[in-house]
Amino acid sequence: MVFRPIAPAAIVATGRRRLLLPRPRTHVCSGTKNTHTHTRSTDTAAHHDGGLHVRFLHHVRHQSSQQHQARQQPATTNSNQQHQPATHHQDDGAWTLLAALEKAREAEGVRVSRLVSSLETLLPRPTPASLVEGGAHMPNLDESSASRHTSDPAFFRLPSDPADHHPTGKDIAKMIRSTRRGRRIDLSTVESLLRVATTSRFQRLPSIVTLPPLADSQKLHVVGDLHGSLSDLEAVLGLTGEPSANNLILFNGDLSDRGDNGIEIISTVCALSLAYPDCVYVNRGNHEDLALSVAYGLAAEVQFKYGSAVFRERLAPLLDEFFMCLPLATVVEDDAFIVHAGPPPPGIPLKTIQDSFRWDGCGVSRTIRTNTDHHGIDWGKGERFESLCAQDHAVEEMLETMLWSDPDIDEFNGTLMNSGRTKNVTPVWSANVSRGAGYRFDAEIVRQFLNSSGLKRLIRSHEPMQKGCTRYEILSDDDNGVPLEFFTVFSASRYPYKEGFNFGAVLTLMAEYRHRIIRYATDDDEPLMSFADLLAKDAQKLSANIDAVALRRSLRAALATRRVAFERELDEMARWRGEDVESLPFDDTIDALFRTLNLRGEGLLQDRPRRAIALALEPDLAPDQLPASVDVLKSLDSFAEEDRKHDDCSDYQGNSWLQAVFSLIDVSNEDWISRDEWNDAVATVNESLPPGTEKIDAHETWDMLDQNGDGKLSHWEWNALGAVMCR
Repeated sequence: MVFRPIAPAAIVATGRRRLLLPRPRTHVCSGTKNTHTHTRSTDTAAHHDGGLHVRFLHHVRHQSSQQHQARQQPATTNSNQQHQPATHHQDDGAWTLLAALEKAREAEGVRVSRLVSSLETLLPRPTPASLVEGGAHMPNLDESSASRHTSDPAFFRLPSDPADHHPTGKDIAKMIRSTRRGRRIDLSTVESLLRVATTSRFQRLPSIVTLPPLADSQKLHVVGDLHGSLSDLEAVLGLTGEPSANNLILFNGDLSDRGDNGIEIISTVCALSLAYPDCVYVNRGNHEDLALSVAYGLAAEVQFKYGSAVFRERLAPLLDEFFMCLPLATVVEDDAFIVHAGPPPPGIPLKTIQDSFRWDGCGVSRTIRTNTDHHGIDWGKGERFESLCAQDHAVEEMLETMLWSDPDIDEFNGTLMNSGRTKNVTPVWSANVSRGAGYRFDAEIVRQFLNSSGLKRLIRSHEPMQKGCTRYEILSDDDNGVPLEFFTVFSASRYPYKEGFNFGAVLTLMAEYRHRIIRYATDDDEPLMSFADLLAKDAQKLSANIDAVALRRSLRAALATRRVAFERELDEMARWRGEDVESLPFDDTIDALFRTLNLRGEGLLQDRPRRAIALALEPDLAPDQLPASVDVLKSLDSFAEEDRKHDDCSDYQGNSWLQAVFSLIDVSNEDWISRDEWNDAVATVNESLPPGTEKIDAHETWDMLDQNGDGKLSHWEWNALGAVMCR
């Protein structure tokens, strides 16, 4: 990690690629129950009272507030009007497209993680399957091996064992500074923090934590996905201030994966929960899942930093237990429901869930259902919740619902579906095909849940937001007509791996349904020497830097295992019309592309995303022009060599575990896997899977892997599994 003075521009150094981006900065939005005002507030959310030793921000914001007010007058929205995110900037189309393709890539990761988990039956990965599928025992600390890093200056160790003395704010500040300078946290410190936080804190909490209504002097800062971004965690703690009885912090899941410092984020959050037990809370996210960590990066990160044996034998069991014990949601009485992805299934009252269930007692290690043979549980039949939970896999489905679901967004205008209607509305509750897990829900589902729970706001994370946080108003069906509120807050800026184009944000909740949004963006290689360098003009937008290379790279990755399916759909369309594939109309080709990637409900019927993909594939087009036709695959292939210069995952050579499985399946030793060999391997795996577990579909997985359709799986095609895991 390089420490240097803050400059007007920064090179993003991630260990993968380097992009020259302008320095983004922070602005604050304040809101109340009846207004939403884009203006800086003098009641800043940052504090400095000695504990965390974070930088005092009041003078920074005061200095910039006059400039901000000179640029823009406050804009208010009447309570009878809907407040929806603006979608009028020219670069919004590129962002919408990039976000949708990112979701398609995550859906591919879900498929790969399920496949890889099943293939462990053929050759167990170094991490035992028992650590993935069930709650493993908590291993005893081996002091002789745990202390081997103590004298190494490259490792940071807390001054005392957290089991004996909980860390202080000063200890945590030192740990963050050390890790930001490139030091790793000592293994014994990581183990002790995980163990003590799990046993003394999270195992004692209910599955849904309930907080009293916020007092006039209190704030609750909701931190969205951090995904291993240590610089964003440092920014969050600096911008929100030291936790206290009047300054609460809630981490809303997805602490790790798809970032370089997941284990440091987890360790720091555990330390914060011990130092401030009544002021720091954590919800579980969909990435708090040991099996998914294999597909999305945390497992590889920990093995790189501490070794494969340490991960397998010591940290994996502790992480698994920590993940399973995290609460699913937090409720602020008479105010807000805060959950990682979405509300419980329709028809299940919040109080019933609170009174009936303790989630970690079921040993739910996975956040995705392992059994998809059934068509889902009909939660709305009116049966008792207890009897529903007695059904096989009902717990897993409830978990997936709350940790993987997404709101249904209008394809044409980007608004939340049914947010302005209260009568004759048919709720949307359907499979979330674009992400590959969870459900799609609309405003009516949110409205019914909040009304039945006596709450006014639903806050979730789970999705990158262009501006870090998005707020929707939902018309209420009560007599006073006060609108309900729905927020998505995402705190990892430039997601993923500091290569993206989004702001991070923190949502601050206050009494009387007021809120404030703090937006920021950071680089992994920048020390936060002055938060003044995070402040910038509101008009400056990271998404203005989305270029054709980034879009083509994301499109190529999203199509990595679906190219054959896309080719088949185009061929069928061309035969039906009696045309060549190259002559198919542009809109029809793009519609086929989005269908192949299951990207319904992502706002891609608007003109701007289509214009963005046209410019990415044919850069010589005028900005407001759409081509008559386009050959998507031919265009991607023509730019492949040029784009590869910007993509460090292109030289992925596979990993030893995948190559070992390849050798086992290739019984003929021909250095490629035949269709028959694959079918035999799948049959072997399916026979050994536990009853009720989802079976591998040999035909579907073959189509996913055989990208060129030649009836053979080469090493290159097999390594596509690793390419997905690499991202």
